[in-house]
Amino acid sequence: MSLQDDNKAIVGRWFTDFWGETCDLSVVDAITAPDMLMKYSLHAPRRSHDDVKAFMTDFRAAFPDLKFWEAVRPWASAMRQELQLGLSRKPTFAAPVLRQ
Repeated sequence: MSLQDDNKAIVGRWFTDFWGETCDLSVVDAITAPDMLMKYSLHAPRRSHDDVKAFMTDFRAAFPDLKFWEAVRPWASAMRQELQLGLSRKPTFAAPVLRQ
């Protein structure tokens, strides 16, 4: 697999396992750095595995019927095209800090 394919797989896993229909919090430990910084609009920035897991636990409890994962696939595809075309100079989403 190429580096680009590896990166797509990591981002896909993040959206599927963290933001998907069911949340598997082990993905936070598996693919992000211990001091990761997550910025989500209308919330204070969150730093560290435990802080990010607490955010998602609280988020899912507050919105148990939220179905935003249905929009992830088309959005991720559009984002990938934007990045490939070099149209975006600033990230338009908060991506995890990946382990080296």
